[in-house]
Amino acid sequence: QDLGPLQLAMASSAELTREIASLLPSLSPHALNAILSTARAASAAGRAAPAQVVKKVPAGTRVAFAGLGAMGGPMGRHVASAAHAAGSTVLLWNRTAEKARLLARQCSAEPVDTLEDLRGCDVVLTCLPTSKEVGWLADELSAVLSPGAVLVDCTSGDPTQTQRIGARLAEKGLHMVDCPVSGGPRSEEHT
Repeated sequence: QDLGPLQLAMASSAELTREIASLLPSLSPHALNAILSTARAASAAGRAAPAQVVKKVPAGTRVAFAGLGAMGGPMGRHVASAAHAAGSTVLLWNRTAEKARLLARQCSAEPVDTLEDLRGCDVVLTCLPTSKEVGWLADELSAVLSPGAVLVDCTSGDPTQTQRIGARLAEKGLHMVDCPVSGGPRSEEHT
């Protein structure tokens, strides 16, 4: 069943759980909890203690953050720092590998050089400049992620393109959560 991407509003936890559960009934409780926790940690790190949010991610959940630019860099750092505080590690990937290595040193994350290194991840968060880059990355990830994995895209992109990307991922058994952020790099840096 093609459900397309989920427009994710940062609602109360109960409302958000019901919304995702009703739209993506094939998700396991493990994957649903991982989506909720990682999306909240990425988008609302400043509104809650990130380490407390990430502690709710089930043990063994493999999480990665891809796209470490002006917005994604601070978001990836928040998610990775919170994961580290909770005893987990987040993988960081960027087209410029040195950027991932530098950021990883700042937040006790694990940098990866290739998208192949994300094989086995349960959740991959992205924050990229435009939907064009999201489409490219989603196509590349669809070759390495296992069915049931979730792409949480924080790009403020084109809704129509996002729906198309979600449909392509769904054909491969992957899920997409559209979780755009706003406020610009300055707000992400200080959350």
